[in-house]
Amino acid sequence: MINPLRSAGQGYGLSINVDKTKVMVLGNEECNITLKGVKLQQVCTFTYLGAVITDDTECEEDIKNRIAKGRGAVTALKSIWNSHGVSMSTKGKTLTWSAMTWLRKLDFKQAG
Repeated sequence: MINPLRSAGQGYGLSINVDKTKVMVLGNEECNITLKGVKLQQVCTFTYLGAVITDDTECEEDIKNRIAKGRGAVTALKSIWNSHGVSMSTKGKTLTWSAMTWLRKLDFKQAG
């Protein structure tokens, strides 16, 4: 399975990095996939395009990760919200821009 992919990539000057390549199997199965004679590491979770994917096919880890990122963004903006030097108009525009950006990303991910 991996060797045909490796062969096709080599035709275009691409190579698969054995140290960076990981394998994930849905369920509790063990897999033995080798590349260049090296057994690839099997993982339970990985992040792909910002989404946390787990081998149990549940989305709890992804939801926790997204909540943590949102919390971090709110914490980063806390000094702006508490600042008396920033007008309410600017704060409102910032909040509106943030919400619209988030909604666009959500629509894009649902459409994809």
